[in-house]
Amino acid sequence: MNEPVTGVTLSNANVPENSPPGTPIGLFTPVDQDRLPTPHDSWTFSLPTGQQSNDLFTLNGATLETGTVPFDKETKATYLIVVVVTDSVGHSFTSAPLTITITNVNEAPTDISLSPFKVEENLNPPTVVGTLNTTDVDSTSFTYSLASGVRDNNNFQINADQLVLKISANYEVQPSYQVSVTSSDGEFNVTIVLDVLITDVNDPPSNITISNSVVSENVVVPVPIGTLSTLDEDDVIQTTFTYTLQPNAFSSYFQISKFTRINPKSGL
Repeated sequence: MNEPVTGVTLSNANVPENSPPGTPIGLFTPVDQDRLPTPHDSWTFSLPTGQQSNDLFTLNGATLETGTVPFDKETKATYLIVVVVTDSVGHSFTSAPLTITITNVNEAPTDISLSPFKVEENLNPPTVVGTLNTTDVDSTSFTYSLASGVRDNNNFQINADQLVLKISANYEVQPSYQVSVTSSDGEFNVTIVLDVLITDVNDPPSNITISNSVVSENVVVPVPIGTLSTLDEDDVIQTTFTYTLQPNAFSSYFQISKFTRINPKSGL
């Protein structure tokens, strides 16, 4: 006499995320007295379409396999399926929902960011530029290093997760640097080129020149002598200067007009 199927078991219910389609998960076994002491029946298994997450899995005989869509543990960690087992005379059994667990696989970091990414010029080194952060779906601990062979990297160092400038930057000489940084989660790594921007500050003037320093004697005063010009690294953005005469034995003989000329106030 053929006994009905009373249950079904699955040998394994865990599958690593990102497994390719057709990856075996586990083997279904019917609970049926006709299997004892030796099997003298046959059974078929099916995943009814539209029930629970059945459409994400496939069957190869009695073996449950992954379907065409890879699983991502960070998106969803468990799925429910329902399986139907039928014996050779048509006895069938529909299982309660079975839980399939997606296990984690270490995934590679995908990006590195720097915050902040700007630093003022003329600061005394070493200067912390900002904190490095890594984009990774399943890791939170990273080791950072500077990639070799990149010219601007020689001007930087890394302390833990901080990018440090080893020199006093000059905006007028080089307003930005490119730094190649590698982040490792212990198994995988990613290397990204980061931009570090140098912000301009107002540098002091460094020199004053006059277009002419000779004046004839006995001229009628006031008379223009020459035009003052200032040497300043920031002359691209700083074009207006205020001039004053510093007191000395001869300063009383001169004045500065709004046209930045030195004029004698009395005859020479």
